[in-house]
Amino acid sequence: MSPGPITIVGAGLAGLTLGRCLKQYGIAAVVLERVTSSPRYNYGITLHPWAFQPLLKVLQMDEVLFREKLAIDSMRQGKGEVSEDALAPALNTDLGTFRCHRGRLEKLLQEGQDIRWEHTVQNVTSSSQGIVVQLKDEKALDADILIGTDGVHSQIRKSLAPEIELKVLPFVVFNGKRQFTRSEYQEMFESKLGARTVVHERHGDIVLEISINEYTPKHVD
Repeated sequence: MSPGPITIVGAGLAGLTLGRCLKQYGIAAVVLERVTSSPRYNYGITLHPWAFQPLLKVLQMDEVLFREKLAIDSMRQGKGEVSEDALAPALNTDLGTFRCHRGRLEKLLQEGQDIRWEHTVQNVTSSSQGIVVQLKDEKALDADILIGTDGVHSQIRKSLAPEIELKVLPFVVFNGKRQFTRSEYQEMFESKLGARTVVHERHGDIVLEISINEYTPKHVD
């Protein structure tokens, strides 16, 4: 009897990337995700070449097109530029690092995948007979291979390895968002940022980051 598809829990970047890699090798996978399919991540992330260049082969896409689709400032023909001289000391970047729109990246990775939205995992049990994934609606799925990519609050980890405790790093992050009209942005920021999409200012142990999430015809986030 041939094994069924690999079950991946979590349709974030890790789960979606894994699903696409398996698909490239003809290995079937099902991705379970607790939320709806509505877009949820409208912000920029920093991608380094060592992270995204191996993905280009999986996506069958060249780097120029990849950047055109995903750079947070692609609407103004930008390339998501990250300038090292604008970053705090010790936060080095590799040549080719750029700011990518996470929501658009996830949408690209979702293409061609079997994603089961609104499938919340409540518990997982494992025996010699296999793995049973218990869902919130009282349904259960059998899995030959189960991979948890469901983040720091992983239900897979809690079910199968409850003795593992996460280590909390000694940092505090405050995150605020603001939307400006294009004219407001041009008046207050454009002359200082130029083509850059992120800048840092360091004072002692505190790093202030100002980064662009997205450009649209009417506003800048």
